[in-house]
Amino acid sequence: MRESDWSSDVCSSDLFPSHDTVGIEYALGSMYVQSWRYQSPTGFDPAYVDLNCVDGFQLLNLASITSVTGGSAGQTTAQRITSLLDQGDWPGGMRDISTTATTTVQADTGTSRTVLAACQTVEGTELGAFFMNQNGAATFYSRNDIITLSGGTATTFSDTGAGGTVKYQSVSFDLSDFGLINQCSVTRTGGTAQTDSDATSIATFFPHSRTRTSIAETDADALSQAQMIIASRKEVGNDLRMESLTIDAADGSDTARVTAALDLDIFSPITVIQTLEGGTVTSNTVVTGVAYDISPNTFFTTFTTAQPFASGFLLDSSVDGVLNEDSLAY
Repeated sequence: MRESDWSSDVCSSDLFPSHDTVGIEYALGSMYVQSWRYQSPTGFDPAYVDLNCVDGFQLLNLASITSVTGGSAGQTTAQRITSLLDQGDWPGGMRDISTTATTTVQADTGTSRTVLAACQTVEGTELGAFFMNQNGAATFYSRNDIITLSGGTATTFSDTGAGGTVKYQSVSFDLSDFGLINQCSVTRTGGTAQTDSDATSIATFFPHSRTRTSIAETDADALSQAQMIIASRKEVGNDLRMESLTIDAADGSDTARVTAALDLDIFSPITVIQTLEGGTVTSNTVVTGVAYDISPNTFFTTFTTAQPFASGFLLDSSVDGVLNEDSLAY
């Protein structure tokens, strides 16, 4: 395993950190250099440069729009994301847009806002995900994409590295009501508030309410969103939940650990086994964020985890295909 390779195009101020292991090169991110800060000590010491970088979200946040060409009523959320990126002159070759979105949106209002803000409004309407992937592509997942990805084959981690598992460096857990929702109201523009709640959860944990807005075309879609949020978050306070998992990827002797540290992505499912005095604790969760901490001699990958709003019954899944436990999606 080699140390990370850094390549940069100074003219365009693009930066592409990558890592090569077992003959495969993994992109770790694609960023844009905002500033270069040089430090030149006296004597024969080497000079240093600090690069302050941002991803494509910063560019979309700097692009203001009003009207959106093609932003008519009846577009799917994926089609509206495409129209917004077109309006912001985002390169067509740097996109990964869902093909499974079914929720349709209202005609664009023509108000002044940034491209990023407009895309995030669509993201919330879909209960999907909009982000920049490691290659710098503007990526949009529908809720069906998220359900399919999170219900796939999980990578199993353990604190022992027993057969068939990947050894982790550390984990953190949370037992709180953070993320618990048992009352939810969703109001689309021009519509009436659509509300769902769970009486059992309210009686157990007291009310935990959320209010959301949407640009969906119908109140039925707003109601379905409220129901999905309640289904996925009404029992969050019941269990010890894993918040993050860290892997030491510097030791190339365990290729499975290095591969997991580099290959897992947002919405990858993972299973984590922790050994305690009273037995083992198994957590099934989903990666929702990836961070790298790299120095010349160390390489740590930290996965933040959570239960996505978008969840549903998935056939043949041992986690999301349990009768009388997992709910159908819309």
